[in-house]
Amino acid sequence: MEQEKPVDISVLLSVSFVDWADRLDATYNEVVLLSLGIDPDVVAAIDQSADLSSFTHDYEDGPGEKNLFHFGSQHDEYCRRLAAIEDAVRHGVLRSVDVARVKRVRIVDFVAWAQKRDWPLPSELVGLANGHDAMLAEAISNAVNSQVPVEVRAVRRRSAATQQRRQKYFDLANEMWADRPSASKSDVARWVERRVRNTPQARTVKTIRNILFAESDSPFYRKK
Repeated sequence: MEQEKPVDISVLLSVSFVDWADRLDATYNEVVLLSLGIDPDVVAAIDQSADLSSFTHDYEDGPGEKNLFHFGSQHDEYCRRLAAIEDAVRHGVLRSVDVARVKRVRIVDFVAWAQKRDWPLPSELVGLANGHDAMLAEAISNAVNSQVPVEVRAVRRRSAATQQRRQKYFDLANEMWADRPSASKSDVARWVERRVRNTPQARTVKTIRNILFAESDSPFYRKK
């Protein structure tokens, strides 16, 4: 009998990354499946106990023999990536959070770590992480600017995407003042907001104003 080839589970159980837009963290298993383009929710629905060992497919390996695998052609990579995440968390390389006694990682942290390891990732997952990074940055910025005095704000470690977004704001602000030297801070913030509206750099006027004028490492910090 001809051996049945392992199937591509990411084709059968492809993930809709839009469904993860507001889900900032995931279990180790879920982020591995996302990194392989497999829908964790569908897998969980197939196996409501979330015991992945029961999601199997078998094929003949020879007379009287059968092999079991969980995720078809991605099974070995699934196992390798899951073990790597567990090892990275154990050694403090990748940060985890406990939610209801379940270990989870932020998707944005996982993607940054995986990219450093040159893991192939779906482009949609990278885009998802960039969106999460923006959401988290805005939440932190709003919280910091509402609670902590400007003089004691620490410069936060920022991702490349966040740094690029801030530089875009700075460039646009310089462009505005070159044309209108007497423009107020509020005018500049509103103008920048209009220029980046409906783009990945889009933020509220308040957030843009804070980034331009309230963060100590901004070139316009305390500008009169």
